Amino acid sequence: MDDVTKRMSKILTSVVKRKSTPPPPSPEEPQDSKRLPESVKKFSWAAASLVAFLVGIGAASCGETKPTESHEYKNLSAKYSDTQNELQRMRMELDSTKSDLKTASQKADMWDKEQEEKKAAEEKAAKEKAEQEKAEQERVEREKAEQEKAAQQAAQQAQQQAQQQIQQRSQMSAPAPDTYAYYQNCDAVRAAGRAPLYAGQPGYRSALDRDHDGIACE
Repeated sequence: MDDVTKRMSKILTSVVKRKSTPPPPSPEEPQDSKRLPESVKKFSWAAASLVAFLVGIGAASCGETKPTESHEYKNLSAKYSDTQNELQRMRMELDSTKSDLKTASQKADMWDKEQEEKKAAEEKAAKEKAEQEKAEQERVEREKAEQEKAAQQAAQQAQQQAQQQIQQRSQMSAPAPDTYAYYQNCDAVRAAGRAPLYAGQPGYRSALDRDHDGIACE
């Protein structure tokens, strides 16, 4: 080989070794390099092709055509460029996928948080509603009991007033009683026009008051 061929061979061999060796994974992407098997295969194929090409250059070093102007060199150079472009594209897709995954994870976390807050709000609202219904029921029952008590009191007062009115009318309509009146029985009281007799009136005695309610000969 001439000096130009030797130098070209060394340069291409050095380039192939650097490019065919996968770069070490970064701290943030420890597993990404394992996801590019196609790129590694293409680099391996390009390295093998370049080595074969260099062997061909060595065998034909006595020819007049320069190695960089040969058809094989141009094909390998184009394939190597395509491999680099493919690797760059795959890296960009990987970065985009990681970004989409991160965004989806954030959205999932936000959704979970919203669901938890919604559930907590619904439980709180249900609890408050149950407490309000219970308080309303207790209020209604309390008012009902108060109304029943008031009605009973009113009925008692009305009954007392009615008895008082009856007693007053009887006293007003009855003839002047004999202070020392005595009646053998209720027939005698009715015959005298004094029925009924109230406790404290002349002629009243417990023997004439059967139910002992203060009113005799009712």
